Amino acid sequence: MDIPQKDIREILHVAYREVTQTLSALREYDEHCMQAKNILESCPSPTLPQVRPLVWVKHPTAEIWRCYTIIGQYMVFAISAPTWDFDGIKDRTTRTALNETEAKAAAQADYTRRILSALA
Repeated sequence: MDIPQKDIREILHVAYREVTQTLSALREYDEHCMQAKNILESCPSPTLPQVRPLVWVKHPTAEIWRCYTIIGQYMVFAISAPTWDFDGIKDRTTRTALNETEAKAAAQADYTRRILSALA
C-alpha cells in the first residue's frame, strides 16, 4: 500500500505544526516557571520565632537552679546524679543528665519545644 506523496507532505506538515505549537507552549510554561521561581526567591524565608533563653536562679546553699516561666517551673539538681524537672499545670517531667550544663540545655530544649508547639 503506497501513500501518495501529497498525503505524506500533508501529514508531515500537520505533525510539524503540532510539534511547533507544543514547543511554543513549553517555552511559555518555562517562562512562567522562571517568573514564579524569581518571585519565590525574592520572598523572605519563613523563620520560627525566637524563644528566649531560660533565666536560672541558683539556690543560695545547694546545687539547685530554678527557672520560673509562664508555663511552669524548671529546676536543675546537680547534687549527685544531675537531673532536671519541669513542673507545669498538668505535667510533671523528670529527666537525668550527665552534668548541670547538659541538664540546663535539655530543659531549654524542652521549653523551646513546648512554646513552639503552642504557636504552631
